Amino acid sequence: MDLHDHLLYLQLAVARLGERELQGWWNTDIAYKLGGAGFLERITSPLMAPYSAGAGVLLAARLLEESLLESIPGNPAYSLFSPPLPLRNELTRRYQHFKRYPEDTPEEIRALLDINTDWTVAMLRDLIKQETGGITPEYEGTSFGREIAAASGATGAEASGAAVLEPTMNALAAVYLALEKGKFALPYFRAKEI
Repeated sequence: MDLHDHLLYLQLAVARLGERELQGWWNTDIAYKLGGAGFLERITSPLMAPYSAGAGVLLAARLLEESLLESIPGNPAYSLFSPPLPLRNELTRRYQHFKRYPEDTPEEIRALLDINTDWTVAMLRDLIKQETGGITPEYEGTSFGREIAAASGATGAEASGAAVLEPTMNALAAVYLALEKGKFALPYFRAKEI
């Protein structure tokens, strides 16, 4: 997988982990055959349903995180699902490409989107841990969530590319592994040099 696909894969894994039936961080149950994905399969097609369900869980996670990020004063704050705009746009374009050209979807993403797979919390946690290299990032508990320090070079307006932000995005994804079921605390980082 290339770097953008890796970051999209992390987002999808965390988004699925956060669904109501697993960790309950966002109020969705659409990525499973018995949830909304079965309905999506009936109104779209068996090929498009997983991509539509994936888009739905990504949107649910992003909306929750954006609403929380808006309340953080000072320098802009970003999260796994609401990274700096250039990266967010690139990840969105990449996912839209996969929806239009499913044959281009990496096998790892295709497997994660499979609505017939009964993903468990343990399976998704293991996948996220493996994809982030097993890191345990340090964070500071704040009234807004869990703030991590951005990786060196990942602050400032020009530092919005995938390569610069990959360590920070991996750390954000790893913070979700410490969150309890039904108790969402926003993992985020601030831009320091805007």
